[in-house]
Amino acid sequence: MHISNFRQPKNTLGVVKTFALIADQLGTRLVLVGDGPDVTAARNLCKALGVLDRVTFTGMVTQIEKIIANADCVIQPSYRESFGMAVSRP
Repeated sequence: MHISNFRQPKNTLGVVKTFALIADQLGTRLVLVGDGPDVTAARNLCKALGVLDRVTFTGMVTQIEKIIANADCVIQPSYRESFGMAVSRP
């Protein structure tokens, strides 16, 4: 799972690229939570890399605590933040 405002510093495209490398080996899915300017680019990259059928785009979620517990892994590879809000909320 990746939770983001889908802007360049959040590195969502890096998440998609990494997922594409391991998706077949692990037989897993990716859930992208949020909305923002890079959503279309992320969707297009998923399609280009052949993983769109294994990626769920949830759009904006206001109560993240209701879905984050379902994730086996949360990846937040931001370029410019030391600790993201998505993983710091109680």
